[in-house]
Amino acid sequence: PLGYALVSVNYRLVPQVHPLEQAGDVANALSYAQSHAAQWGLDPSRFVLMGHSAGGHLVALLNASPSIAASALAQPWLGTVDLDSAAYNVVQAMSGPHPSLFDDAFGDDPADWFAASPYQQLSAATEPMLLVCSTQRNESCPQANAFAQKDDAFGAYVDVLPIDDSHGDINATVGLNND
Repeated sequence: PLGYALVSVNYRLVPQVHPLEQAGDVANALSYAQSHAAQWGLDPSRFVLMGHSAGGHLVALLNASPSIAASALAQPWLGTVDLDSAAYNVVQAMSGPHPSLFDDAFGDDPADWFAASPYQQLSAATEPMLLVCSTQRNESCPQANAFAQKDDAFGAYVDVLPIDDSHGDINATVGLNND
């Protein structure tokens, strides 16, 4: 009734595919949804991407490297909401202590880290972004802030919203009618 619709998408998982292939899956889903938007009563030019955790990494990567979405014939979108990703700078994350699941996701090749890193792929202003980060995780907000500073230097509108909630609670409660 408020004029919003949610299209929830999925993507293939690591280690069967690399994060770049996952980003391609999200780009294909975006393209599909935009191409069917009119029949669903939606405006294909008014999409906003949102993802949590690994999904947040993927939407940040699409925002930083819009050529991935363009190769899937997706149209530009209005903005991106990233809920608590800690993989904006994959090169930095993989070069120091990191969660073991990052090894499965990003492998051991620094060239792959670079290609899958939103921070390294960022070379121009992105669509507007809201980066929600958990202050309860050591790596979340610092990475969000560094990405935001780099994007801001290109003239983008990007805002970091630190929240004193756990990683899981951010996914479960952001958007509820509360502070």
